[in-house]
Amino acid sequence: MKKLITFFLTFCLTVLFFNPSKAIDASMSYATFKTSESGFVEVFLHIVGQTTHFATRDSVNFQSEVEVLILFKQGEKIAHFDKFALKSPVITLEDPMPNFIRQNRYALPDGEYSLEVEIKDQNKPDQIAKVKDNFSLNYSGAKLHQSDIQLIGNFKPATDKNIFTKHGYYMEYLPFNYIHHNQHTLTFYSEIYGTDKYIKDDFAVRYFIETAPSNPNMKPVTMLIGHKRLKPQVVNPLIVNIDIGEVPSGNYNLVVEVRSRKDSLLSSEKAYFQRSHPYLNLSMKDYKKVPSSNSFVDIMNEGELKYALSALFPITASTSKPELENVLKSKDINIKKSYLLSFWATKDPKTPKQAFDKYMIEVHKVNTKFSAPGEVGYRSDRGRVYLQYGPPSRILSEESDPSAPPYEIWDYQNFSKNQNQAKFVFFDPSLSGRYELLHSTARGEFNDPQWQRKLYKNNPQKNGNFIDDTDVQDDFGRHGGRNFRDF
Repeated sequence: MKKLITFFLTFCLTVLFFNPSKAIDASMSYATFKTSESGFVEVFLHIVGQTTHFATRDSVNFQSEVEVLILFKQGEKIAHFDKFALKSPVITLEDPMPNFIRQNRYALPDGEYSLEVEIKDQNKPDQIAKVKDNFSLNYSGAKLHQSDIQLIGNFKPATDKNIFTKHGYYMEYLPFNYIHHNQHTLTFYSEIYGTDKYIKDDFAVRYFIETAPSNPNMKPVTMLIGHKRLKPQVVNPLIVNIDIGEVPSGNYNLVVEVRSRKDSLLSSEKAYFQRSHPYLNLSMKDYKKVPSSNSFVDIMNEGELKYALSALFPITASTSKPELENVLKSKDINIKKSYLLSFWATKDPKTPKQAFDKYMIEVHKVNTKFSAPGEVGYRSDRGRVYLQYGPPSRILSEESDPSAPPYEIWDYQNFSKNQNQAKFVFFDPSLSGRYELLHSTARGEFNDPQWQRKLYKNNPQKNGNFIDDTDVQDDFGRHGGRNFRDF
């Protein structure tokens, strides 16, 4: 019987340097890995440029600089230290203040350590950020090992070798364990050591996200399970993307397990992260509670908001239109922002801005095609139908019928889940370009069996009796009924 070996390496940490009395906003993450010779710690630093002080280099250029001190201690003894200057890119007054990063690797023997990091703004030395944490390094022994799980902010195939590259990839670590609502993919990197010695057959890596309840009596709930089949080798690098678009706000663990072909658990590692997803399962009744800061609506002015909100009427349910009208009348610009953001977040929780942008492109199209004197395109009947149901499959335009005003017949194929085909008839009784909806076969839309009599009211030549008949005589210049049936 194979011996079960389970490791829960918890010394991968993300730390946010923040102190209201200090200006430096810096983040650090670290993780342990190993080579054939020893284990090592990889430290990643991320400095928010606008929270540091930029000093002049010459008459036009500016640069920020921080001093970083890293101490690895065992008890009170300093086992290793590093001190270096970290400089921002050089900028001019017209450039935004950039963020800057640094990554270092430190080979250390196995043991228990405390990690102390101090970051000092060289242009304002009284502004200092400090952090301290404990971790273990334990890669000795004839057994299978896993590295820490490192969350990745950015990766791509490497074009050269440098401190940010591993196994053919350039990777920038995520400097914190907080996943913003705009981020819908969780990427992680991990390494497995010694499978060539301790696993003879192909093996599986099972990774999943589970809830991290604060109450120890509550069992974690597992979600988003994935698998990879790997072949034994000295080092098995693992880089994986996980779609977390449907993961709600909360605290979670990312778990990576190594399992044999018979599904025996050989090793395990986990990493904690927090997820923010305020738009998932959002209800419009809660729109006033939705903060609009740092979203696409935050930069919109009053005029832009009114236009964007007014353009929602064609796709807003009749029961919700009174509330939309109240929002438009409100003098509180934040109410307008929250409503607009909430509307599109309920449509597309992952990418509300993309949904909004896509819709406004269609609004521009209908304004171009269907606007008439005194009527903007999205307010017209044709504009409303176009925005609500999309472009029709076919359009028949008739402007030469001597017995009727101009009219159009729109035909929709595969109209909805519950209706395969639907047709709409629009006509222009005032000859002004303001087409009105005359008749439709779509469920829930205006349906008038006597639409032909209205279309040919000036020259109907109807069939049958005046009260019950819905058709008009189909002869020269009166093909509306035939067009509708055959189109």
